[in-house]
Amino acid sequence: MLKKRFFPLVLCITAIMISGVACSDGANQDVIEEAESPVMEVGEITLPAATKDAPLTTEEPTKSPTETSTPVPTETLVPVILYTDEFSDSNSGWEHYNEFDGVLDYEKDGYRMWVNVLSNFYWVAVDQTYSDVVIEVDAARMEGPINNQYGVFCRLAPGSNSFYFFLIGSDGKYGIGRYADFTQNMLSDGIAEPGLIRGENEWNQIRAACVGDNLSLTVNGEVLMELQDGVLESGVVGLAAGTFDEPGTDILFDNFQLVMP
Repeated sequence: MLKKRFFPLVLCITAIMISGVACSDGANQDVIEEAESPVMEVGEITLPAATKDAPLTTEEPTKSPTETSTPVPTETLVPVILYTDEFSDSNSGWEHYNEFDGVLDYEKDGYRMWVNVLSNFYWVAVDQTYSDVVIEVDAARMEGPINNQYGVFCRLAPGSNSFYFFLIGSDGKYGIGRYADFTQNMLSDGIAEPGLIRGENEWNQIRAACVGDNLSLTVNGEVLMELQDGVLESGVVGLAAGTFDEPGTDILFDNFQLVMP
């Protein structure tokens, strides 16, 4: 225990009294015993009182770390790409055709389909055979009439000319059908809201799904049509374009890919 030593002073008191002067001093008194610092007793612990030489310090309590919950990551589904072609390689497997009645060939970092005859329908396939598949492609009208048709197809069986087609027109028309015996058989069609199918030199994203008996057509992110037909089961996929009462349908395709449903 800390003790602090005190020394007594000589105390002299002088007083003027009627009878004279009295002086008393403590010079001959013994030294006062050294004083101890007062203490405070708290329970069984004895604490020294604060003194000038031993200032009272207060320590802040240690803070426990705050527990924070770890967020659970959200699972992001990544589409499985089965096949893709940006048409930058002119030997990637698509047809080369350049004649008076049309063009089917690589041009302008894309694939061009120019149909220069009346009431005709051209298609070109890539050697990829599937039963269930989602087809995606960007397509733009470069020139020609707005009364046109272009898009994709699926399930063209080897040795056959039958397939499902998914077409749009620059005039806003669209449809899903079955091609057989060189004839288009429309299963369902409609007219899109103005502006949904974009015009000349503007890209349209076409997405067609062939999954079991379910067929659907999505354009620029909007589902336009869904239906069921179970006649055709599997086959190759590809691109298509055609004319009606005026020749010159000229379509450029890009970013073709096949996705697992």
